[in-house]
Amino acid sequence: MEKLYLENIVFRINQIVDKYKSDGISPIWAHCTSQCNLQTFLKSDFEDMSTNNLMYGFYGPVPYKDSFNQLMLLAEALGASGMDNSETFELKSSFNIEKNSIDLILDKIEKNIGFTIKFPIFNGNCGGISSTRGFFSQRECIYLYVAKKILDICPDQKTKILEIGGGLGLLGYYLNNLGYKNYTSIDLPRSGAVQTYFFAKNLPNTELLLTDESENPFDSIHDDKIKILHYSNFELAKEDTFDIIINVDSLTEMTEQIALNYLNKNCSKLFLSINHEVNTHRVFDLKKDNLKLKYRYPFWPRKYYVEELYERTNL
Repeated sequence: MEKLYLENIVFRINQIVDKYKSDGISPIWAHCTSQCNLQTFLKSDFEDMSTNNLMYGFYGPVPYKDSFNQLMLLAEALGASGMDNSETFELKSSFNIEKNSIDLILDKIEKNIGFTIKFPIFNGNCGGISSTRGFFSQRECIYLYVAKKILDICPDQKTKILEIGGGLGLLGYYLNNLGYKNYTSIDLPRSGAVQTYFFAKNLPNTELLLTDESENPFDSIHDDKIKILHYSNFELAKEDTFDIIINVDSLTEMTEQIALNYLNKNCSKLFLSINHEVNTHRVFDLKKDNLKLKYRYPFWPRKYYVEELYERTNL
């Protein structure tokens, strides 16, 4: 039964990828796309995404040290671990927990994050750090914090959520486990293909709605479905289609005009941006028609990134 379901998922994915050929709408993402030469996807391509660059640019095998460092940043962000001080020479905090076992560190993080941590059972054979909760790497740690942030900002599980650039699909996975069912991802075809297979493997009991499978994917009849859509479908969004839009690590990697289109659509009450600031534009500087900055902070679990929350002013 699972085999037939996944074969159908791959068929649906290929229909979309065959129709929407443009998989790189900025120089950075055109480069990422060029690393994978697959034109038609097989089930085996998704099962072993660690070897074929299908996830290049947003997920993949990561050295243990990098993933562990990310875990510790998450622990510090949540107060599960104390922060060391290296102002003059390195002073270890007595509350530092880095010498604990991985599972004990996760126990302490789980206590502070406020929900049960359950890592996805499938990640394209990328492995990661082993734990009793499953394998994880740096991306899982980052998106745990983003899920916590959504839980704090929008505690109502009926919140209408859009993620621009969902990567592997980790945020959608975590939010679904937290009871948020009205989740939409807008992305490039290759990323959407990966997300679709990821959700099918990890959330087999959740219905998926893909690009062009409904005349209006934002109709309320689809509220309980995970919607994985081509970026062109964003044009269908109307005022108040969403309660919050989230973008992690791509607004400053798009062209400035595309980033402005997302920011100024007026289809959401809130816009959460978590991005670096080393390319041609910053989210902070982009001209926003009806968005007011609520806060701007360094992003705790990932160095060199900025977290900004904007609220619409013409409600």
